Amino acid sequence: MASTQASFHSNSLQETVRPLAAFPENIWSDRIAPFTPDKEEHEMYEREIEMLKAEVNSMLLATGKTMMERFDFIDKIERLGVSHHFDIEIENQLQEFFNVYTNFGEYSAYDLSSAALQFRLFRQHGFNVSCGIFDQFTDAEGKFKESLCYDTRGLLSLYEASHVRTHGDEILEEALAFTTTHLTSGGPHLDSTPAKQVKYALEQPLHKGIPRYEAWRYISIYEEDESHNKVLLRLAKLDYHLLQMSYKEDLCEITRWGKELESVSKFPYARSRFVECYFWAVGALYEPQYSLARMTTAKAGAVLTMIDDIYDAYGTLDELQILTSSVERWNSSGIWDSSGVDQLSDYIRTSYTTLLKFNKKLGEDLAKRQRTYAFDKYIDDVRYHVANFKDCWKNYMRTSFTQSRWFFTNKLPSFADYLSNGAITIGAILVSSAALLYMDCALEDVINWLSTNPKLMAAYSTHMRLMNDFGGHKFDKERGSGTALECYMKDYNVSEEEAARKFREMWEDTWKVMNEECLRPTPIPRDVLKMLLNITRWCMLMSSRDWPYECRQYQLVKNDEMFNGKVREPLTIVSFALQHQAAFKEANACSLLALSQSSSLPWSMRPAPHYKVNFDTSISTIKQGFGIGVVIRSYDGQFIVEEQIVFGDTKLTLLIYLHGGGFLIKSVFSPTYHAHLNAIVAEAGVVAVSINYRLIPKHPLPIAYEDS
Repeated sequence: MASTQASFHSNSLQETVRPLAAFPENIWSDRIAPFTPDKEEHEMYEREIEMLKAEVNSMLLATGKTMMERFDFIDKIERLGVSHHFDIEIENQLQEFFNVYTNFGEYSAYDLSSAALQFRLFRQHGFNVSCGIFDQFTDAEGKFKESLCYDTRGLLSLYEASHVRTHGDEILEEALAFTTTHLTSGGPHLDSTPAKQVKYALEQPLHKGIPRYEAWRYISIYEEDESHNKVLLRLAKLDYHLLQMSYKEDLCEITRWGKELESVSKFPYARSRFVECYFWAVGALYEPQYSLARMTTAKAGAVLTMIDDIYDAYGTLDELQILTSSVERWNSSGIWDSSGVDQLSDYIRTSYTTLLKFNKKLGEDLAKRQRTYAFDKYIDDVRYHVANFKDCWKNYMRTSFTQSRWFFTNKLPSFADYLSNGAITIGAILVSSAALLYMDCALEDVINWLSTNPKLMAAYSTHMRLMNDFGGHKFDKERGSGTALECYMKDYNVSEEEAARKFREMWEDTWKVMNEECLRPTPIPRDVLKMLLNITRWCMLMSSRDWPYECRQYQLVKNDEMFNGKVREPLTIVSFALQHQAAFKEANACSLLALSQSSSLPWSMRPAPHYKVNFDTSISTIKQGFGIGVVIRSYDGQFIVEEQIVFGDTKLTLLIYLHGGGFLIKSVFSPTYHAHLNAIVAEAGVVAVSINYRLIPKHPLPIAYEDS
């Protein structure tokens, strides 16, 4: 079944027929430039983020807000990608709401948009809220009222909520059909921005989107909303930019590691996909605390790709038998078998050595971290019951050999056999197990849970196999390789179109199972559940693109702006001069936060300024003549002319403020002084600039005086 080409074994002149594949070349080998983050810049972002987090947290916990206002704020926080800063606060609020507001029949005053948003947020956080909240929007026959078809905002919210449905949620099946019909027909007639949002949602529902990518999109959408919260928007931009810097640093390390692998130069038939694998890892675990888990996941994915290509596009059946048997003999005593590998080609032998070194190093590092249970603990080696990383590799190699044997013998297995085997060879369990190795929340009970082959893992791996084979059917068919689609067509004697329709039904069914298994009560930490769903989401995105299979992942990374994209350039660089202070010759504004909120005179009522410097910032770095940067924080400062702020014929006094702390502690980011200056500018009608002078003992006096 697999296409074959001739190659020569390095140890002889004997020609060997191999199932080689024409994979696209790696375009990233020389395109990832070294990246070293600016330490001072990084620290400045971190300080401001901490201050902004405190402000947003105060807003999140503020009393006097309605339940709907709180839900809306939580939704904004999550869609902007900063919820990882407020996990505990959000969890506590939703638990409180769920405990109090369980009888939604009493709250019929909610409009469709509000009801659907509440339902979606509850379900996404694992609260098994009843679909009864939607009864008020249906008629006597259980159909959604036709009057709702003109409520675009409500329809879009209901459409997004329909994707968290589980088995038995019949009203959500009706909701999906109802909203899809009316949004499809009405979308083209909307204004530009709503029309774009509807079009995108129909292609990519929020619940099935990659969180980091969705945050990148939503930041721009939210910024265009005139009612946006400036503090929250600023936090989202800075946080995205700071994480982006971390991703770039990690990516340089991944590519360096990849170039050093001996197998890359000695095994040219395999795909070199280090950048793409890291992109996968970011999609699964974007949060800052999971940098090491991302790196491990990406490396495991790269090694997995190399081994997959040996089974699928290089090794002979005899070689694959030796390779599989060697891995089968791995044990918990630290013995990594290499017997028989000298019979293999140089390419396979080198790749096996790479696999051994990778796993050995992981085991040693995890032992130092006292996480050996995640790697070396063995349970009954039952097929598909995987408890640790070694067993994952054993199962993967064993099932890969089974698949290769089918192809070498031109056997097309039954759909059931192919799917159960393919759920392992897709690598989903192995990749997620790699991520768990460095997730501190994945304690021994999580590893034990994994060994029971839970419904969530079965649905997750099955979904990925179905999506992969559906998206790659054309490419694999041209190679002569069998796919799940082909097996289904043979077993049920149906056309490709009918099989494709059935596949869509099956992967929607796996989503329902995954949604069900994420509901409470569950002993599995929420971060682990999110990681599994995110890998599924990435697979959906990759498999849904209309280009050849091996080009899809490659093309997505090439086009995506996750690493190099700008969120409307998070740092607005502005230069201005303070004419009467010779020491301050140049300033670079480094903030997007508009601070007009505290002014006694609304911006909309102020006359046009005589002299505009476009100074729309709160944090600035003043570079003195001798090149040392001093950070200042401006309050309500937008237009500067010779130490005064000019609005039409009105001049506002410029207050230079030096914070307290005995030159030893505190900074312009301290909440006490921040609140104090906000009050001053609001009451006195002045503009304040707070100087972040350097502190002792690191910077002895009189440096603080000179800065000031």
